Amino acid sequence: MDTPARNSRGAPDRRARHRLKLSENAAISLICGERRLACRVANLSLSGLGLDFAGEPPELGAVALQHATAGRLEGRVVWTGGSRAGVELETAGSDLERALQCLNVINAAR
Repeated sequence: MDTPARNSRGAPDRRARHRLKLSENAAISLICGERRLACRVANLSLSGLGLDFAGEPPELGAVALQHATAGRLEGRVVWTGGSRAGVELETAGSDLERALQCLNVINAAR
């Protein structure tokens, strides 16, 4: 019998999509209104990204992400904690399109 995956607090991981952890080089800009915040992609999946910020993360709501290789991604900040935030990507594109954008982020981080 398979043991369910656990999150960092030891609770069962209920995420719908598998997360990929990235290297320290996975930088991306988050655009929230007139503000542009530099951050690092901690992990990503087809449905969203976990981001690390040097300071306070943005408030919950609509944002855009700009990456040199992957281009512009639209999404929403759906959770924050400390200097981290979770962004759920818009569902407008197909899974294949989002997968290709995620691959571009991964390859640029290498």
